[in-house]
Amino acid sequence: MNQDTQKLTLELFPLTPNVVMNVAPISDKIDLARMRLLSKEEREEEQQYGVSTELNLFTDPWTIKKELTITDISYLNHLLLNTSTTHHHILRYLPECDRKIVQEGWAFAVDVYDHDTDSTHQMLLRKRTKCLYYVLTGGWFVDFVCRRALKIEDEIGMFWDRFDSTLHFSVLSREPVDTLLADHLRHQ
Repeated sequence: MNQDTQKLTLELFPLTPNVVMNVAPISDKIDLARMRLLSKEEREEEQQYGVSTELNLFTDPWTIKKELTITDISYLNHLLLNTSTTHHHILRYLPECDRKIVQEGWAFAVDVYDHDTDSTHQMLLRKRTKCLYYVLTGGWFVDFVCRRALKIEDEIGMFWDRFDSTLHFSVLSREPVDTLLADHLRHQ
């Protein structure tokens, strides 16, 4: 470092000791060998323990998304859930004994946390054995359809929190009122 630079440094930072360190460029400090993909065994181990060392800056938490249908908001009092989605995003995280309860058609109590209203509701998850699909029932109509004023074509999102065994719920988008009114008038 030349004397002019040292003098300028001392003028700007008078309390800094008169020592100049040689700092290597940033590109020399990156250890590219450590920046690698995980092996198959390492991925399986992470899945086994439910952890990940991979950095995700953002992932959409709402892994289960559904546009509501007439069946979902009717007096039948249940929300139809896609079979493969239910297996992939909920059942695989349940303990084996609880998974068997659901798959054999028995009702399994789950807490459903509504993010929009900060409220928790107890519902029942069960498999309709004759139709081979899953439903969320036991208060769906009153606790969600009526209370949240859900309509056909509203989009809801859910995800299973495997650490506190809770199904999280949110209304992601609502069908515009103008469209609902136009559809209603068209059907009269």
